[in-house]
Amino acid sequence: MKHLTVALLFGGRSNEHEVSARSAAAILKALREAGHRVLPIGIRRDGVWYLWGGGADALASGAWESSPALSRIWFGTGGSFFTESGRTYTPDVVFPALHGQYCEDGRLQGFLDYWGVPYVGCGVESSVLCMNKALTKRLAADAGVPVLPWVATGRDGAEEAVLRKLSFPLFIKPARSGSSVGAAKAESREELKTALDTACGVDSLVMAEPLFRGQELEVAVLSEPGLTVSRVGEICCKAPFYDYETKYRTSDAETRIPAQISDACAAKARAYAEAVFRTLGCRHLARVDFFASGEELFFNEINTMPGFTSISMYPALMQDAGIPLPELLTRLLRAALV
Repeated sequence: MKHLTVALLFGGRSNEHEVSARSAAAILKALREAGHRVLPIGIRRDGVWYLWGGGADALASGAWESSPALSRIWFGTGGSFFTESGRTYTPDVVFPALHGQYCEDGRLQGFLDYWGVPYVGCGVESSVLCMNKALTKRLAADAGVPVLPWVATGRDGAEEAVLRKLSFPLFIKPARSGSSVGAAKAESREELKTALDTACGVDSLVMAEPLFRGQELEVAVLSEPGLTVSRVGEICCKAPFYDYETKYRTSDAETRIPAQISDACAAKARAYAEAVFRTLGCRHLARVDFFASGEELFFNEINTMPGFTSISMYPALMQDAGIPLPELLTRLLRAALV
């Protein structure tokens, strides 16, 4: 495959802005290692787009946002980008290394589709479905994949709606967010009220589930269009749950590949991951997460643009499957251009 010009989008307006830049740092290095020409385009929290002229380390540290190596850039017709000086860039493909709201929820995908720009990742409909944890639970259950009991609710009357169906201890999270931002456990009515207020500060729709005591498992899926389903990985966390601080700011978690589960449980997880991926109409890539207790397995959620940071499970699982990051990214670019 010829070397490509890739517009690498990162940052964004979501609450996962920082994580996105860290993902982009790893992707930028790997794309350049694979020989591709990369146009790193950072979207600041105010939604303004900039061409980044520096290296990957400043992306990971967050220093890029205050650097003089930024040039204001605009999106033009036909998928081109242009600067204030009038210089135009026309990438072959877009890699949106963006996480969360405004990014994985179909809005960016619709924008790129409108202009006919090829991009890596799920399309509009699949992105909308997968971003909404309530919809994914319902569709997964309809496909025969086990899920925990759950309640989706707005803030008004939320405590009563939750407690009519579920009992303490509970886990509360925004229904349309990621990286565990706004998530909390609740073991009393008072904690439930606080957790609901926190989650509703992130999203108007929130999810409540039983607080699960067991293993957290993850499966990586690659579609190009043939399907590669990884072995099962495991998150081993010392914290009460795998929250944002534990994921990105402490060292209180480690990953295991393969997970310490039976062969039968691993086979079920991989089969369920494929079923969820296909049922939700995903393409190119996704990470599918599960809870396990003994031989019991429950679908948790799906991530359509998983992290690519140094601690992220998706690239680690693909590396375990014999696909190093530069090759993985090249295969994703190729899939986007089919």
